[in-house]
Amino acid sequence: MSHKPWIYAAAGETWLVNNILCMLSKVEKIILYSIFGSVPAGLLLFFLYCVIFGPSTREVIIERDLSENVNGVVDTVYNDEPNHNIRTIILKNKDIFQIEHLWELQIEIGDSLYKKKGSFFLEVYKKQGKKIVLDYRTLIPN
Repeated sequence: MSHKPWIYAAAGETWLVNNILCMLSKVEKIILYSIFGSVPAGLLLFFLYCVIFGPSTREVIIERDLSENVNGVVDTVYNDEPNHNIRTIILKNKDIFQIEHLWELQIEIGDSLYKKKGSFFLEVYKKQGKKIVLDYRTLIPN
């Protein structure tokens, strides 16, 4: 009766891998190890490259804040449960804007929001005529 190692694989026999490796030639082993070793090595190198040469978290936050442009009247305010329950607003022009946690109580339905691209200031014009200026720089970590 012939030996069939794949039959025992379902039973969780650990020697199956060793038997398969014994059946491979030296060249096949080198190819196999190269394929399975190069993926983790490539991921590690990519991660190290991003950590060493990539922008810092602070730089990414500053760039994101400066690139944001907001102009409209708040139509809807809700907590977005799938997105960690973050307070979100929908403007009447259908733009969606996430409110920073520290600003949640300062923005209500009917308020007008204005933020020019390249600026750190979000202007909130309240229904009562009052103007509040919120500064993104207060949210940037040191």
